[in-house]
Parts: sequence; C-alpha cells; structure tokens
Amino acid sequence: MKVCKEIKNGVAFVTPHGTLMGGSESEAFNKILLKIENNSIRECVVDFTNIKWINSPAVGLLVKRKNGFTKRGKDLRIININNKVKKYFLMTNLLEYFQ
Repeated sequence: MKVCKEIKNGVAFVTPHGTLMGGSESEAFNKILLKIENNSIRECVVDFTNIKWINSPAVGLLVKRKNGFTKRGKDLRIININNKVKKYFLMTNLLEYFQ
C-alpha cells in the first residue's frame, strides 16, 4: 500500500492508496499515523480519495489511532470517503466519529 504524507500549516495530510486492510499491509500507514500522534502536530486529516475498500481490522486500527489522538488533545479526521466505504462507516456508526 502506498501512503503519502504532507504537512501544511501545522496539519498533517495523509493519503493512503488502494485498499486499506489490517495486518502487515497497513503497517506503513499505522506507523505514519503513530508518528504524527506522538509529535507536536495537533491535527491529522486522512484523505480517502484513493481508498477503494477498508476491512474490519483496518477500521480497528483507525479507531485505535483516533483514540490515541483524542487522549493527547489532538484531532484525527477522515475526508473524501467514497460511497461504498461510507456505507460501511454508517453501518458501524463510525462516520460521525471520524468527521
């Protein structure tokens, strides 16, 4: 999985590409989010423009990172979620949690 990261005006923008699955495939994505979570950046925006699908373990990873950000008084949001993935987030009652 390819993951791009950019910092603009103190906000981290992370853009994963392809399918977001848990396990070793998402390790680079998790490491990037964890690094942002543990540094001085106050906000992280994950852009799902290039995400085709996400599975349960990857959602669990996102919830874990979101909880970590929140505990540190930081924000983690997801933007540009396609309709297929949005339905999954709606079914799990997580859409508002990440916006």
